[in-house]
Amino acid sequence: MGRAPVLRKGEPPQWIPTILPELVLKASREALERDRRVTFEVPLWVTPKGGAPKCTSFLVSLQREAGLKRGEATFVRDGVTLSGIRPSLPPELRAFLFVGDPLLSRFLGDCENPAHTEWQERSPKFKDAYELGPSTLRFIKNAPRELWDFLSRPAQGRDEELLKEIFSIDAKEVEPEPKQEPSESDEPGEGESPDTMEEVAGTDPAVKIARLMGGFRVKAARGVSSVPEEIRIRAAYEVRRGNPFARYSPFDFALDEKPIIVMRHQVEILEMKENVLRIRPEGPAFSVTVKGFDAHRDLRVQIEVHQPSSSGDGS
Repeated sequence: MGRAPVLRKGEPPQWIPTILPELVLKASREALERDRRVTFEVPLWVTPKGGAPKCTSFLVSLQREAGLKRGEATFVRDGVTLSGIRPSLPPELRAFLFVGDPLLSRFLGDCENPAHTEWQERSPKFKDAYELGPSTLRFIKNAPRELWDFLSRPAQGRDEELLKEIFSIDAKEVEPEPKQEPSESDEPGEGESPDTMEEVAGTDPAVKIARLMGGFRVKAARGVSSVPEEIRIRAAYEVRRGNPFARYSPFDFALDEKPIIVMRHQVEILEMKENVLRIRPEGPAFSVTVKGFDAHRDLRVQIEVHQPSSSGDGS
C-alpha cells in the first residue's frame, strides 16, 4: 500500500506531483498493468473552527477491470455508501474510497445531504464549521481521479529496458523494411536507427513510421518525389483485450496537451485532438514527430494515407 506524505497543516491540501514518491508510482503502475489492485493511504489535516489541526487519513483503491465500459467509483464513510458522487474516470477503472477514521468521518458527515448520497460543501452544518473545509472536501472527492492522473503520466527519468518496449505495431498493419546503410541524405533522427524504420503495408510506400524513445515519427520514405495529399494518424495505448483505438480514453493522453509534444517539418497540421492527428505534407522531406508518451505502456500507431485524386487523361 502506498502512503502519501502528510500535507502541511494550515494550508489548503493540493494534489501536487511530489505528493507520491516516484518509486511508489512505478510499483503502482506495474501492479495496475497486471490487473492488480493498488491502495493508497492519504493523510491530511482537518481543523475545526477555533480548534487545533488534527491529522487524519483515508484509503483509495484503484484497479483495472476488463469490460467495464465506464469508470466507476464507490465512496464509503463509516459503513455508509454514497451513491451520488461520480468522479470522471476512464473506462475499465474501478475506484474505491473508504473513510474509517472517526475525525474524518465526522467531518464528512457534517457535509452529507439528508439522503446520505453526496458530500456538499454548502451544507449549513459544514460550511462554517471547519477551517479550509471546502478545499479539504474537494481534495477528498477528487482523490480517485487525481491518483489516476499521477499513475497515467510518464515516469520521470529514463529506463532503457522499459523504453525498448514502448512502441508496438500490429503485424497485420506493417511489414519490416529491409535494412539499409544510412547515407547523408537519410540520417536517422534522434532516438531512431535504420533498423527501427517500418513501412506501413497496404497504404503508400512513400510513407514510413519510425520508433523513437517515448514516441514515433511519420516521415517521407527515401527518394520520394511526390507526397500524399493527407495523412491521418491515430495513437492508443495497447490493451489486453479488444481494439486499443476503440478503448482509447482522453485520460490516457491528448495529442494537443502536455506532456505530448508534436514537432513538424514541411507539414501543415489540419487537426490535432485527443488521439487523432491529421497532417498535409508540404514537401518531399516532410516529417512529424510525436513524443511524451508513457514509457510503461506499449503504444499502437495507425496511419491512413490519402493520395491526390487523379484528374488527367493518363498521358
